[in-house]
Amino acid sequence: MAKKQPLPAQAPRKSIALAERIELWPVGRLIPYKNNPRVNDHVLEKMVRSFREFGFVIPILARSNGEVIDGHFRLKAAKKMEMAEVPVIVCDSWSESKIRAFRLQVNRSATWAVWDDNLLASELMELNSTADLDLSLTGFEMQEVAEIVSDSFGGTAKTTTAQRNAGSSAKLEFRVVVDCSGESDQARMLKRFQAEGLKCRPLIS
Repeated sequence: MAKKQPLPAQAPRKSIALAERIELWPVGRLIPYKNNPRVNDHVLEKMVRSFREFGFVIPILARSNGEVIDGHFRLKAAKKMEMAEVPVIVCDSWSESKIRAFRLQVNRSATWAVWDDNLLASELMELNSTADLDLSLTGFEMQEVAEIVSDSFGGTAKTTTAQRNAGSSAKLEFRVVVDCSGESDQARMLKRFQAEGLKCRPLIS
């Protein structure tokens, strides 16, 4: 009977730091890092509006002595809203240099990716047509949404003064021209769009 060959040794897995628990801390226990290089007071109201819509769902990362590692902007919004407590993840395992590097990395990483403009425009159009919320809650201003859709689909999007002021149910009006190869194709597309609740009218060119 053949002897079983021993399994090849597996390389040890590198240990990854994991958050063990989320705690609720009094807002006053948290101490902002005095050299935080991010400037965001001018858009604080956007974060406040986000909290009112979605809640405080991303915890602040802090040392046990209260010093904030990540979440300064969220903490500012919490203070603005006079919240008594906020969710916190305690992180004491890093060296001082690692903490300072992470502060920069976590903010810089938001700029690494780029948008797929067509997918972004499609997502915004679908939200605009189906969701009962203000599109500016996506982080994009209403005029930005109009320009993104216009650039991707070659149509036009119109914003009103009320929409630009970001009312609670503000929506954009999109105007898109669809080229068809013949009258039968046009009729089919009109029927499809109308079934989806879109306002359509045939054009002859």
